[in-house]
Amino acid sequence: MILAMLLDRKKDLVKLQAGDYVSLGKVEMSLKLCPLIDNLCLYADSSKVFTVALAVPNRKNLEAMAQRVGIVHVQWPELCDHPAIEEEVLSQLKAHGLKCTYLFHFFILFCHTVVSYY
Repeated sequence: MILAMLLDRKKDLVKLQAGDYVSLGKVEMSLKLCPLIDNLCLYADSSKVFTVALAVPNRKNLEAMAQRVGIVHVQWPELCDHPAIEEEVLSQLKAHGLKCTYLFHFFILFCHTVVSYY
């Protein structure tokens, strides 16, 4: 049996379908600074015009945000899959990305987020 561990990407720059280049590592590092996120992996396909962020949420901050938007008495797995929570997380990631650098103005508009749990 061979065990492998991914340490880094082979290629950090990805050219999207519209011709724009995205530095996946740079975007990931900036979005990981968002208080709602514990860890994040960004994926881009050169045949698409958007990137996809797979996010591991910060449980404490996500539950606090859920209470602020009126979602209470919901178990953790259901909370992570709740459409209103996914929409709010994406909204906050967009706002955070725009604060970090002007480059996010384009890229974050096309970033789809999947909030997951383990």
